[in-house]
Amino acid sequence: MKVGLSACSDGHIKEWEYQIEELVQVLKDLGIEPVLAPHIKAKVDAFSGTDEERAADLMRLYADDSIDAIYDISGGDLANGVLKYLDFDVIAESDKMFWGYSDLTTVINAICR
Repeated sequence: MKVGLSACSDGHIKEWEYQIEELVQVLKDLGIEPVLAPHIKAKVDAFSGTDEERAADLMRLYADDSIDAIYDISGGDLANGVLKYLDFDVIAESDKMFWGYSDLTTVINAICR
């Protein structure tokens, strides 16, 4: 099983990098192969990439048939910026579970419409 890890909202700050490493190890210990999106870590302020880049990360995970589920590990207040770049037809045709918390309810609500 493969799980894509994305960050549609705020990127993880440098001080939290160990949490990503711990999550990756926990998933591997459970026999789950994590696939990290390129724009998870914060680069400038809370941004890990542009709205378009973060949305493209998510869409690549949806388009990858080897990915079984997607877990967004971000939170904050940037997720609404990705909405206009999502391909809802591709998402609707996918049977992948997407989950996240807090600011990710913006994306969850758009996907589950």
